[in-house]
Amino acid sequence: MSKIKSFDRPALKALRVSLDSALAKVAAEHGISISAGNISFTSETATIKLNAGVINASGVTVTKEAKDFARYKSLVGLGELNVGDTITIQGNEYTIAGYKPRSKKSPVLVTKVSNGTTYKVSVNMVQAAL
Repeated sequence: MSKIKSFDRPALKALRVSLDSALAKVAAEHGISISAGNISFTSETATIKLNAGVINASGVTVTKEAKDFARYKSLVGLGELNVGDTITIQGNEYTIAGYKPRSKKSPVLVTKVSNGTTYKVSVNMVQAAL
């Protein structure tokens, strides 16, 4: 691994991968989920936010977004769904990951089953998938 001379996007992407693998050991030791969150940086400094959450009985990590989904799902017409449920949108399988109430057009967070990438989708897309 090469040493970082200054912080830029490619250097921070590589750093995030290293951090997540190191944090996985700590997370496994304590039975929680930990990952690197937002990173703000200048060329000389970087501030990295850590996201941690307990893992509930069904094996889903409790996050702010997951709690918000439980809070808002009935208000937006998704009352029958829960975080961790699988839905099919446009032929691809996604898992419900959470809700971002400040995101007006696409507040529902879904994670693609095949590669683990998280996307924001509209409530209408989720309702159409049911």
